[in-house]
Amino acid sequence: MKITEITGVKAIETIGLLLNPVTAISQDPKTKELYKNDSTMNLIQYIMIEHAEDIHEILALLNGKTVAEYQPNALEMYKEINELMNDEEIMNLFV
Repeated sequence: MKITEITGVKAIETIGLLLNPVTAISQDPKTKELYKNDSTMNLIQYIMIEHAEDIHEILALLNGKTVAEYQPNALEMYKEINELMNDEEIMNLFV
């Protein structure tokens, strides 16, 4: 689900809940360094490994579920992460 598809009070709640995981990723010094000086692939790999729980929380929130409820298999997760990385609106939260 794209962030633009979430509306009303649920949108406000979702944005509030996204603040912690998004901040954890965007304020990580290594994330900032890779964003400025390295390839996108290295940045994505670093975030997926070092911030796996944050990514999981973000995807759960965007799917309207708790982390416990949101348990996709590896292929589904890959597709969701790819969709997340190509969602300009959500990526703007990271900069």
